[in-house]
Amino acid sequence: MSPSFDENDEAFLDLPEGIKNALRNYGATRASTELDAVIFAVLKDLGADMQPESITNETNFVDDLGLDSLAIAEFVFFFEDIFKIKITNESLTKMRTLGELKRFLEVELA
Repeated sequence: MSPSFDENDEAFLDLPEGIKNALRNYGATRASTELDAVIFAVLKDLGADMQPESITNETNFVDDLGLDSLAIAEFVFFFEDIFKIKITNESLTKMRTLGELKRFLEVELA
């Protein structure tokens, strides 16, 4: 199965190497754990000071990660840009946890 992102796209080329590698691994396997790695790599790039084992599906954007509404939008829209999917405002307002984001992405990328 081919990845749902283009490695020659400017959006991909401008990414930090850690995110690129996580995306490549996800594209090669489409494994749920690799999608977790992409999400963690993006969080790390945003400056989240968390260990991978502390990130769960129940991790809340506001309560656990301390993200404000603008940071949440930037975080979620990163996936829209890189995977070339559309995330509506309605969908965005329903996402409160990493698990909800992950389920949304799994459906969109299926």
